[in-house]
Amino acid sequence: MISSIRNFMTGFFGQREYFRDAPDNIQDILRELEQTEECSNDDDDRDSHENSVGDDFCTEKKLGEVEPDDYNVQYCNCVHKTGTVTYVGDEYGFIDNVIYFDLSKVVTTLTLREGDEVAYMSYQKERSGEEAVFRIYALKCDSWEIGDKVVKEEDSQNEAEEEIAVMPMVMTGRVTQRRGRKLFIEPSNVWCNLEEIDSTYVPIEGDWVSLEASVAVNKEKVNMAGDVIEIKSLQPVLQKSNCGRITLWSESKQEGAIENQIYFHKIFCSSGYVPALGDDVFYEAIESDQGVYRWRALSISPKSVSAKLEKSKIAELKGLMEDKNGISISPEICSVKLQYSEVSEVAVVIRNTGTESRRLLKVRFPSSPKSSQLSIAEPLVNKQGIQINPNETLHVKFRCRGMILGTSEEMCLFYFDGFRMVRPFSIVVGSDAKMKDILPCETGTTYYSRGKKKFIRSKLDVGNVIFGPKPWQPPKFIGGERRGYYRVPEKLWDVVSTDSGHEKIHDEAVKSLIKYAPYMKEDLNWANYGDRFHLLLFLEEIQQDINHSVYNRTGVFLYRKGEYFTLEVPQLCEQKPTLIMGDKVVVTQPWSMVDKDVRYVGYIYDVREKEIYLKFHEVFHQNYDESECDISFEPNKGQLMLAHDAINRAKKNLGQKLLFPKAVDEKSSQLEFTVDDESFNMKIGKLNINDTEMKKVECEIDPKGYVTQNCNAKKLVWFNKNLNERQKMAVVNVLKGHGRPLPYVIFGPPGTGKTITLVEVIMQIYRLIPESRMLVTTPSNSSADLICERLIEAGKFKPGQLVRLVAMHKVCNNSIPPKLVPYSTLIDIADDCNKGRKRNVNNISLSTYDQLVGRHRITVGTCACVGNLHQLPFPPGHFTHILVDEAGQATEPDVLIPLSFHKITNGQSVLVGDPKQLGPVSMSKLAKQYGLGASLMERLLKCFPYQKDVQSFGNTSGYDPRFITKLTVNYRAVPEILSLPNKMFYESELVATVSQKDSKEGMIIENFNFKKEGSDTPAAIIFHAIVGENQREPATPSFFNPHEVWETVTYTKKLYEAGLKCSDIGIITPYVQQVRKLRHVLDALKIAQPKIGTVEEFQGQERNVIIISAVRSSTKRISSNIREMLGFLACPQRLNVALTRARALLIILGNPLFLAKDPHWKTVIEYCQSNKSFTGCNFFKFDDITNLEDGEEENDEVET
Repeated sequence: MISSIRNFMTGFFGQREYFRDAPDNIQDILRELEQTEECSNDDDDRDSHENSVGDDFCTEKKLGEVEPDDYNVQYCNCVHKTGTVTYVGDEYGFIDNVIYFDLSKVVTTLTLREGDEVAYMSYQKERSGEEAVFRIYALKCDSWEIGDKVVKEEDSQNEAEEEIAVMPMVMTGRVTQRRGRKLFIEPSNVWCNLEEIDSTYVPIEGDWVSLEASVAVNKEKVNMAGDVIEIKSLQPVLQKSNCGRITLWSESKQEGAIENQIYFHKIFCSSGYVPALGDDVFYEAIESDQGVYRWRALSISPKSVSAKLEKSKIAELKGLMEDKNGISISPEICSVKLQYSEVSEVAVVIRNTGTESRRLLKVRFPSSPKSSQLSIAEPLVNKQGIQINPNETLHVKFRCRGMILGTSEEMCLFYFDGFRMVRPFSIVVGSDAKMKDILPCETGTTYYSRGKKKFIRSKLDVGNVIFGPKPWQPPKFIGGERRGYYRVPEKLWDVVSTDSGHEKIHDEAVKSLIKYAPYMKEDLNWANYGDRFHLLLFLEEIQQDINHSVYNRTGVFLYRKGEYFTLEVPQLCEQKPTLIMGDKVVVTQPWSMVDKDVRYVGYIYDVREKEIYLKFHEVFHQNYDESECDISFEPNKGQLMLAHDAINRAKKNLGQKLLFPKAVDEKSSQLEFTVDDESFNMKIGKLNINDTEMKKVECEIDPKGYVTQNCNAKKLVWFNKNLNERQKMAVVNVLKGHGRPLPYVIFGPPGTGKTITLVEVIMQIYRLIPESRMLVTTPSNSSADLICERLIEAGKFKPGQLVRLVAMHKVCNNSIPPKLVPYSTLIDIADDCNKGRKRNVNNISLSTYDQLVGRHRITVGTCACVGNLHQLPFPPGHFTHILVDEAGQATEPDVLIPLSFHKITNGQSVLVGDPKQLGPVSMSKLAKQYGLGASLMERLLKCFPYQKDVQSFGNTSGYDPRFITKLTVNYRAVPEILSLPNKMFYESELVATVSQKDSKEGMIIENFNFKKEGSDTPAAIIFHAIVGENQREPATPSFFNPHEVWETVTYTKKLYEAGLKCSDIGIITPYVQQVRKLRHVLDALKIAQPKIGTVEEFQGQERNVIIISAVRSSTKRISSNIREMLGFLACPQRLNVALTRARALLIILGNPLFLAKDPHWKTVIEYCQSNKSFTGCNFFKFDDITNLEDGEEENDEVET
């Protein structure tokens, strides 16, 4: 290395030139460089064991005997150059305003100043192709005469090149400094820039990391490692996963420890989980020095919550329950059973078996007076108390009024002179006669045995099968890709079914799946990506077939009705899954002498309340004699086939870098523009990737050292003047597109205006990028309709500028909003002979012009519907911008359907949604477990470029604004409601804008007037405790809870009395049977019905008041597998949706004893307790007993 510098300097500068801070001639300079190099080599030798890669060879060969050929050596071309230092900072500088250099690249004997001319070696980076400084080794003196321009030009044109031997190396070290995105690694003493490497996570100070790098070969070192040329990737040195107990937790610092060994922060906890001391958790951790801890957790999810009482408190309670000092109280547990509104009396006997007189001073109930059902009937205890002499008894009578349905528990404290005793009361309040007449049901759980239904595999590709006409013909495009057909492998059926044809239990199915496809044990990766998702879709298809088999029947009759046959299906509207238009129907006639072995395949043409309309091949219509037949059903597989196609297309078009991003590859802005908003310009001007101030130089330089292009910028003028800062930031960042081709994510928590933001993005792209063609998709028709309506309202788009692509079933069902009919188009291209033909169905245009379909500036449709456009011969990049709304609700293959139009070289994609709300719907438990239940958006947020890095991006919620913007201003809920989901799911970053007093929401709270305990302040969130019993009827697996039904109806009546309307109220419950029972009771009592539905039906909606009925409850046993017992309730995403629908008032009904076993529900209950808005049945709270002192507010012992 030094010899090459010697040759270059001698030839370039000659012997006459002088240098500041250097000896008199070039020979002395080179000798000093050699001495510096030797000293550096000695230091590096002492640390070589830290960075060794091939230590085994060191014992076999002596120093100097190792040749580069012994390694995987490559050669890097370096160029000797000269230039002027235009900026010098504390850590880096620029040469000629363009070439960035790190100060570690400067020879230690040199001190650089702005204006100095230097000699340096540079090379091209392998990843980006950028010019990088390898070393700055010489400095020209101020007195050096360089006035001869001819000499300088000749010098610059005769740049000397040199090949440097480079070898790969893995270096281990600890992160000791973080400056923005730069890490300093010791003992290698190198700076590593996260912007320039592949990484699996965001490191912090203290982490031990492994760096894959290219280093110059230095034969004078034992390990041959010279200067670091380029760091390529970073990953943790050690990783482990296990389960452990939280032994330390600080609510204020939001950090804690597991087993006193592993440090963790709240941001690494699973969605919705708030840690608590004593919780058992699953964790994934890396080696990291964090104070006294040697590990740091990167992922934490709850296993089980901590026990309610510590052992010391249990012992104290046991002491309070025991007889003492000669006083005994019987019975030990006082049980009361009565009907709602009934009054009953129960007696407690106090007996003095000792030798001394005792005095009963008072009797107290620690529970709240509002929720207590007990009072003392006699005797009344005065200030002097009641004396009980030896061998005497005292009968204390209590009056119990049944006010709270279900089971409740109250504690009664008996105060004697010098000691206290406790006795519990168990109160069970049942339905009264009127309630039983309206909603007949028995108290106690009725267990429904689902069993494993036997099903028959449908094989329509073998045997004598005659197909009937479909309700509509799929588009037949000419010149594009043909849609594939993907058949479920026969052996995969054996994974989910037994030899007898029954479904396997889940654990057995998992074992069979791993045996069938061993790669399912691995995490999702590029190698198994295609096979894994194809397999998951096959599992989903099998489960859909199994689910539809509930409709299969034998010995049924079909009835002619015009050109159709009808079939009566009991409880059709209530069954799950739903039969829809286009589903297959397979009919056999086992008793027929003619068609015994023939299977006729027809299709559902219409679904009514109790019957379906079918059509088969004309042969069946002619020959069917209304005899008995067997019938089975199959769902439409069209969307699954499109998803299979999308997986293959994504592998080819999108590639590994987009589907598994590990690096930041910043692109120049796709659009130069200025923002017509001075205050916003000032705010975004402060955002700097590395939080490092840069000194202004003669020309504009961005943080990576690129010269900003000087072109005529367009002006961005906001269509919606009311956008907040984060919404504007999202729009600006999408327009810049620095993170292309990676999808840009707009993370929109509930009520933050993500749809408004998306509409602004679409309109700005439409106006500022005239060459753009946008494909806007969503997983559901309702959200696609909403986007179109908002675009029409905001942008005044005319038909032809915007097109709503619809499917045939939406047209046949007349479910297109009237406003969108002129914009709606149904694809129906058959062949070249039909070009130019155009007709209408239900006033919807059927586009038959293949030169028009997909060529509008804005095309809106569902993910599945736009899949048909792949059959058109569009060139790559035909759609310049792909935007997916509600991306968190779609499976990854479904999102790939539109995303595979993306051209990674110059296209852009945007994903909008909230991964912390309800995710994709998957029927197969196996498929959901292995990845189909997670969206692409959710998975991307776990990849390095999208991960939180609060240290670098503190102004943007920790997210890199080049890849993601999180909206944080909530326009929906009052602060008291928002605070709970904000804490659980959104790191307390959401900001409430709705006043709890001076607003219409505040008026609703005031009018309902549910006072907080011990306060005159009305509550906005209420937890009403009901210890009832969930029940199931023999014909359905769905649960209902009669006690919660009645209490929900009671609250609904109170809300109407407070002046609210049906449209103001929503009732959310996770079970369909509870929905039915609620509707039944409201109808019977002639009370107007608000919207009642499951969580899924309320996704994306809001109401002024929301009532949540949790349904699941048990007073008998609570299994260790609480997630299985909770069912739907154990899903934190469902809970998040339910908690974020209310604007003014949120009322939750449930069994706190049961629900508190789940960590997420436990947080809800504890929040309401601390908020003093917990009501309903009492349940045991130890602190209420141990902390009860004279002078505190409590239930009086005297009834007035």
